[in-house]
Amino acid sequence: MNSVDGLWKNSQDSIRHALEHFSELNRAKGEEITHHRKWALLSVHHAAECFSNMLLLALNPEDPPFSDSYYPSLAKSLALLETERTVSRLTPGERRLVHLLKELPKARNQIMHRFVPGQLEVSAAAMSLLGILRMAGNRLGIRTEDILDQSPPIEADVFAAIRYQRIEEYCSFAEAMLQDEYPGQTLEMCPHCQAHSIVHSHCEICFEEMDHITCANCDEQYAVPSWELQISPSPEIECPSCGHKRT
Repeated sequence: MNSVDGLWKNSQDSIRHALEHFSELNRAKGEEITHHRKWALLSVHHAAECFSNMLLLALNPEDPPFSDSYYPSLAKSLALLETERTVSRLTPGERRLVHLLKELPKARNQIMHRFVPGQLEVSAAAMSLLGILRMAGNRLGIRTEDILDQSPPIEADVFAAIRYQRIEEYCSFAEAMLQDEYPGQTLEMCPHCQAHSIVHSHCEICFEEMDHITCANCDEQYAVPSWELQISPSPEIECPSCGHKRT
């Protein structure tokens, strides 16, 4: 196994561990919440460090920026990814991911060397994990379900951990990564997160499943979260094109 494969295997193990903790976080109560936030954040930090070093080696196979006997910390590997030598090989969305990953070391060091805050913030960890998963899919062909298969998609649990005040920031970042994957295309807007992110009746940013209905007034089709159509009595749904309300 070469260094790139070994680093990815190590990163993937921590990705799986982080996904499991984010999934449990959605059902946790009391002290369990802090426990799952702590281990989700630490797992994402480790996954990000291995992933960043793997990326550095993959982008510079003939002349890696560090030796086989020394692998830099996450902060140092991110600095190397932003050097002129390497940054030009990253897509715009990947550059934004590198910038986001810079938030992780401070939070990790707080936990490792001081104490766990009572209200541990994991938004950056959740956004970073979703970004790493997207990048792994684009560069390695590895999808989340290959790492941990869960229905509904486990990414929805990670999305739920993002603080409300950072949702707009996350959607902008995630749209940039989607544009890397679908260059030149304008994806359909999701009515739930308001991002251009629907692919095959599935939002790739908030991970809601969608149904499409046809407006009785203007005959335009539009997306509606599938769960809304399962509510009884049916909620009032407004057509985004003409404002006609479906009841």
